[in-house]
Amino acid sequence: MPAVSQRQQKFMGADLARAKAGKKTKTGMSQDQLEDFAATKRTGLPVTKAAKAPKGAPAKTKLKMKGKKAPKAAPKVMADGMRAGMRYVTS
Repeated sequence: MPAVSQRQQKFMGADLARAKAGKKTKTGMSQDQLEDFAATKRTGLPVTKAAKAPKGAPAKTKLKMKGKKAPKAAPKVMADGMRAGMRYVTS
C-alpha cells in the first residue's frame, strides 16, 4: 500500500530503519509492509493528509488552525501622528 503523504513516507522509512536495526517498531508492522510504504516516491504527494470535516458539519465549514493565531493588524496612524479611533482631550 503506498503512503498517502510525505510525512507518512518519512515516518515509515524511519520505522523501517528501526526494524532493520533489530529494534521494536513503533507501528508494529512487518518489515515487508514498512518497505511498501517507505518505497513510495515523495513527488506529487501532499506534505500532510488533508483534514476531514467533522461528522454532521455543513460541507463548507472552515476548520480552525491549531496553535497559530492570525496576526493582529497594526493600528492606522493618521497624518497628525494620532492613531485612528483616538480623540483629542481638551482641558
